[in-house]
Amino acid sequence: MRLRVVLLLAAVTLECASNSSLRIPLSLGQNRGQVEAALENQNYCRDGSRKQSQSYLRCHVKGLELGESWFVIDYDKEQDVMRVRRMERFPTHQDATKRWNSLVAERSEELGEESPEAREAIAILDQAPAGAVLWKVWRRVGSGVLNAIYLVKPRTEMDPNVVEVLYGSKTR
Repeated sequence: MRLRVVLLLAAVTLECASNSSLRIPLSLGQNRGQVEAALENQNYCRDGSRKQSQSYLRCHVKGLELGESWFVIDYDKEQDVMRVRRMERFPTHQDATKRWNSLVAERSEELGEESPEAREAIAILDQAPAGAVLWKVWRRVGSGVLNAIYLVKPRTEMDPNVVEVLYGSKTR
């Protein structure tokens, strides 16, 4: 009986492991007010005072979560979003790989096959997270937005091991 409870708890925990939904609730070009409202809806709070590169940490969360997640949003001078990074940290490489696979499956369903052209564009940007071991890249149809998902081998226990990024034409 005890083993069943542990296995059920593990299964529920893994289902809840996606600290955030599979879809990023933001898009490039949104203003800071829209971003903060959308992230607050997803239980993220601004970390400290307003900055050009702003962190939003999980807040007010009840229940079990397997890993941690946070957003880093880069704003332009007009306070519009020019890059979105969702960082996630999981306790094991296996958990991180499972999350990465879920994100890749969702993006593949939503955006189709990864394109070599989008992968080349990411290489030119040269902004992959340190320690990236696997990545997939899509170009969102009808826009200059690149959507990349990285599986990362963290250097420290504080580093993320899954990173999803929306890059725009102004990103650099």
